[in-house]
Amino acid sequence: MKTNDSRHSGLTQLAACTLCATLAFVPQAARAFTIETAITRGCHEELTADALRATRSALPGTTAALPPRGDDRALIDDVAFTVPADLNDIGAVTLLLGVRDNDVKGIAAANVDQLAALNSNPGSQQEHCLREADQNEPTGSRAALDNCRKYIRETLLSALDGLDDQGRPDGTKRDRLKVTLALRGQIQVDVPTFYLRAGRGLHALEDSFTHTFRNVADRHKVTAVLNWIDYADNRLKQSVDGPAHMTELDRCDDSDALRTERHHLAIDAATAALHALLDPTLDHAAKARAIDAVIDRYDSFDGSGGCTADNQWCDAPELAYLPSGCGCAVLGARAPSASGTQRSLAFGALLYAGSRLRRKRRRTRTVQPPASPRKRSRWLAVIMVAWLAASLYAPTKVRAEGSSSSQPGVGGLLNALQGHSKAGTRGKEDTAGAWFGRVALGASYDKPGLAGGLGLRYQFNDALMFGFDAEWNPWITITPTRLREGAISTYFSIIRRFQLKNDSLNVRTTASLGASFLLTDLVGAPSGSVGPFIGLSVLGVEWKAAPGFYLTIDPAYIAFPVPHLTGVPFGYLQYRFQVGVEFGG
Repeated sequence: MKTNDSRHSGLTQLAACTLCATLAFVPQAARAFTIETAITRGCHEELTADALRATRSALPGTTAALPPRGDDRALIDDVAFTVPADLNDIGAVTLLLGVRDNDVKGIAAANVDQLAALNSNPGSQQEHCLREADQNEPTGSRAALDNCRKYIRETLLSALDGLDDQGRPDGTKRDRLKVTLALRGQIQVDVPTFYLRAGRGLHALEDSFTHTFRNVADRHKVTAVLNWIDYADNRLKQSVDGPAHMTELDRCDDSDALRTERHHLAIDAATAALHALLDPTLDHAAKARAIDAVIDRYDSFDGSGGCTADNQWCDAPELAYLPSGCGCAVLGARAPSASGTQRSLAFGALLYAGSRLRRKRRRTRTVQPPASPRKRSRWLAVIMVAWLAASLYAPTKVRAEGSSSSQPGVGGLLNALQGHSKAGTRGKEDTAGAWFGRVALGASYDKPGLAGGLGLRYQFNDALMFGFDAEWNPWITITPTRLREGAISTYFSIIRRFQLKNDSLNVRTTASLGASFLLTDLVGAPSGSVGPFIGLSVLGVEWKAAPGFYLTIDPAYIAFPVPHLTGVPFGYLQYRFQVGVEFGG
């Protein structure tokens, strides 16, 4: 007879195996060193940032930060990865965008299904130093490495088109890049040519240290190139297709000696490549020879050992990182960290304060209009607060002594606070002429954001209520975790109330229309832009919480501020859980 512990162990084992089998059908994207997402570390960004720092230290006159122009500052503030404080300039950020581009090609890093199809493109394997489908043994590894070397060389040398006459990166020479930003979404941006192309070339160079087996005696020499396409299609035969792609080699946390060595080799190679491209003492031909020397030093093929599947690729130590399949060993596997998502709300207020401090470093505007739309939107919110405060203390009609009833009117707000209102009680319906104040809070399910607002309500007749609201709607980005100013919206609402006289709950439907004012600088959508606001709650409830007070709940409130309409329009569609307190009567 099984004990409770053994039953529990069996159920846990069964659950783990079921989960593992389910995950087998989830499309996955091939990456070497990972890029930063909500659940993965930004290995490529870290390697490239270290290489750029070393190059700037060695060549300070050639690698000075490029001054921002146009939407550069808005782009830097909205990229979907953490920008190091010492690399907060358009050149450095473009280099990081370039090194990410091989993996994402403008697609959001969270769209795993699209990325899986992208990374399985047979024509782009050289961008990751992987085999193509027809690069079979015994010559497949050499052919794959030759393609990778060619891509690295051509891409890095193309970056020289972005230099000026003195061999320095030219901020006026730009390429168009499709990118998905944290708030703005997918959009085309113009970025410095040199840094974008250099980043793409560095990606493949860095990948060559995680997508290859290397000679034990000389880690600069490649003995085999890994295979993603056949492995992803579950048709890989090592003796023909070469070794399988190994996710465990992609880690850059220096968890053991082999991966630590690969990590440092990748930084050394990227630094050497950047130095060769930016060395002011070299002309174009000499830079080409220097790049060839870097590639030969770090990515030369070593066929002397006759490494094949039969001899386990010369007993390659990398085989210890082979994917073991699902099985049920997943019970002891290390789960990826999801701390980026878990921290998003807990540190929201702190990050917002930090973002306000960072904004002080933004460029100084040479022309300040006397009253910008952004300032007007803030004044509108102040006016709304003043209006509500004034209504609370508006004079009420004189009541007969001893009367406990109240007359409809704006003074009903004060009646509720003084405990004289009979609204929100069983056996009573709110009648025409009643006024209510409103305080509301909300949070978005999908596009992360918060909302807080104040408003007034007027009961037009037994069924219809009219409202006016002003709300502040800050937006949250997950990667990196930041609270942005978002938008202020003001809008009118029509509320269809179904007053259930003898029940503790009423039901309502709300439709809103108004204006939204952008408070955040985005690419192609400057702060102060104005556009429409649309809101809809098909089903909400009003709980009669206390005399004069309703607690309103809208579990699926659709809020769609569209604060920018010209050029490429920008809207921020949210599905919110929204709670409000309405008082008056």
